[in-house]
Parts: sequence; structure tokens; C-alpha cells
Amino acid sequence: RILEKFCSESRVEFNVVEAVFAMVLNRLIDPHSKLRVSEWAQEDVYEPRFSDLQLH
Repeated sequence: RILEKFCSESRVEFNVVEAVFAMVLNRLIDPHSKLRVSEWAQEDVYEPRFSDLQLH
């Protein structure tokens, strides 16, 4: 809720909550660098909510 509130007051153009969730899951399941999380979320796991995540 905190992230959603902060992001609603800014001009962020991507889903920060999903991006943070993906990074946390990656650290718990299969730790990689932040750059590799984008590939991991698209190729190694099945989570439809991650389909829109892109490396920024």
C-alpha cells in the first residue's frame, strides 16, 4: 500500500509494486543481479503479472 500510494503521487510509468515483488522473489528463489531479474521474470518463472516488466 505504501508503494502504491507513493507511485500514485509520482509520474512513474511502470508497475513499481510488481517490479519490487519480482526482485524480492528473485532474491529468495534464485538470486541474481538486478539486471538479470528482468530476464528471470520473463524466462524462468511463470507469473502472468510479470509479462509487462521490462528492464529500465
